[in-house]
Amino acid sequence: MAPRALISAFRPITSSFSPITRRALSTTPRMAIKEDGNRTPEELEQKKQEQLKEQKEGKGRWREDLASSGESNIAADKQKVNDHDSHIKELQQEGKKKGEKGELKKKTGTKLNVAAAAREGDTPPPPSSSARRDSTLTTKSEPSETGSSLHDVPLSATSHEGDVLSPEAEKAVATIRYQYRAPQYYQPSKIQGDALDVAFLLHFVEMNQNTRNYTPEIPWLTHLPVIHSKAVKPAVKLSIRAASMAFFAKIHHDPTILVDSYRWYTVSLNAQRQSLSRLTGPDRIPDDEEILVPIILGLYEVYAGTTSDSVLHHVAAACEIIKMRGPNQVKSGMVWPMFKAMRVSDAQKALILNKPSVFSSRDWMTIPFVNMPRNAHHDLADIMLLIPGCTSLCGINGSLRTFFNSPFPPNVDLEPCRKRTKELINDLEKWAATYPYLAKPSSGLQIVEANMANLSVSGVKPAFEGSRNVILPDSFVALTIATFESVQITLTLLLHKLNTQDPKLDDPSPQSSPSTSSSMSPPPSPLPSALFSQALRSAEIILKTAGHLEGTKTVGFDFIRSVTPVVVVAILGPTKEMMENAMAMLKRWGEKRGMNGLVGAWMHL
Repeated sequence: MAPRALISAFRPITSSFSPITRRALSTTPRMAIKEDGNRTPEELEQKKQEQLKEQKEGKGRWREDLASSGESNIAADKQKVNDHDSHIKELQQEGKKKGEKGELKKKTGTKLNVAAAAREGDTPPPPSSSARRDSTLTTKSEPSETGSSLHDVPLSATSHEGDVLSPEAEKAVATIRYQYRAPQYYQPSKIQGDALDVAFLLHFVEMNQNTRNYTPEIPWLTHLPVIHSKAVKPAVKLSIRAASMAFFAKIHHDPTILVDSYRWYTVSLNAQRQSLSRLTGPDRIPDDEEILVPIILGLYEVYAGTTSDSVLHHVAAACEIIKMRGPNQVKSGMVWPMFKAMRVSDAQKALILNKPSVFSSRDWMTIPFVNMPRNAHHDLADIMLLIPGCTSLCGINGSLRTFFNSPFPPNVDLEPCRKRTKELINDLEKWAATYPYLAKPSSGLQIVEANMANLSVSGVKPAFEGSRNVILPDSFVALTIATFESVQITLTLLLHKLNTQDPKLDDPSPQSSPSTSSSMSPPPSPLPSALFSQALRSAEIILKTAGHLEGTKTVGFDFIRSVTPVVVVAILGPTKEMMENAMAMLKRWGEKRGMNGLVGAWMHL
């Protein structure tokens, strides 16, 4: 794809926020979201200088421009700070009298319940002046005494720790709650843009990465803090800021931060378009930062969902930029984990859209993995990447839903598609024989040999000290089982469609007569009833596995990827009840789990 086509993937997107977010937008002064997104860096700097001038003259509401990337700090207005601190102390004393929300930890006092405060949308009181000198707060949350619903927003990265935040994520929440307040006339000038960026980013990484680390391969997510600190291109910091703010806003139901995140999203889009415009010349190879930005912007759309298909645009842009590097240039540094992540995402997109992926060519399926580890999920992605090419042999264009709802065109030879479908089913059966522990649900821990394929799974841990076996993460096992069954149901129903809707099967001809059949002919296809029963079993397993992930409040990218198998059931469910249950689950995930953007993109299809 040419740079001009890439730029179009980053066009400004019209917001479709919920009513509560629109109310926040209408009541939040001086957000200037669209205006900032369209301004040039010189205009932004001019606006900043005007705001500084107003502050010195005592006019307007102070607001540090985070787009300056923390290059300059505003001198504190002592009187305003004193007024603010006095006001906070009064609120603190009033809160103590009313017994609201608990207190900050003192020498003989109790700890602040940050998790409970975050769930109720309140801001915890600020720390003392001495503690405020630290870049992060040291408050810790206590487990909530009140029960929580199964579908409450998750606040922990593990299923067995209830709703208690990890210590690092807890500090980030406390910092954000203290420093990022709702719009008001006076705001403390001690707020630092970099401090907020670090807090939002720390919260994002802590809540999405696995808590068990044994794998020799570091997930690309853990690179973000270093990337943020060393970023050269403005679009990198701006996109990370926007995505981490949107994630925080969705998890903690904060419409003010969600609205502000859209401001930085539009600014980062503009910066990325300018960066892509410089991708000219045959020898120009995109660097790591240019690949990372569309991935981060895609994550923003997963949580914010400004339009129904914006997630897909960013995934396509990231894959096209990776394609410009070539299959020999993705094995080193941070590009390797990003390539593998986008390969799986693009395979899922190719399955639902029923369009070939840029990674479905033989070179892209082989060269990047020469002398490099690959896990079971990437072997499964190989089969997913080949399905659109198989369905294209039928001459039907459109998404997966359109394909299965459309009759076969007349005078089209369906035998090549039938043959290819059986080959892919055979490949899937070989995969299941290679990874039997990932082909069907089972109770208990999945303890497997510590080979390179299993060690390349993020989050594995040794069975015990010195063991040659490892324990696979529950989320990875559940995701892989659901993905396997989604491929199974797709190929099974494809063969069912070929065996029941092919006009030539009901039209006797010399080619199909027994007298002309050859002993070398392929074995007969399974009966339609057997294929339908297999599809029923696959759909049941997907819904049960997805329900397990939902019930255990799994977070992170494994949960995000588990959306696609549920979408397959919503499209191809053998019964109306299964399709309705899948649609209800998707709607619930969009509303309760902060994934409106991703869910909306798939439901739109």
